[in-house]
Amino acid sequence: MFLYTIYIDSVSKPSFLSVMKHVRYRSINFSVHLLERLMKNPDSSLKKMVEEAYNSTLKPFHGWISSAAYRV
Repeated sequence: MFLYTIYIDSVSKPSFLSVMKHVRYRSINFSVHLLERLMKNPDSSLKKMVEEAYNSTLKPFHGWISSAAYRV
């Protein structure tokens, strides 16, 4: 019960909800950019298109650790 209370308290805070909205928005934005690239150039390399979509949408929000993990 204690852990459930902590979870409910953390979810109900406006700051947590705001962060989750931004994460969801960035994820959708990345997906849209990737799908646009796939539709425009269906014969291009998928790796190249993912890198372009990542660089234009998510990279500005990631530090060097996240960027390095993305390259793996």
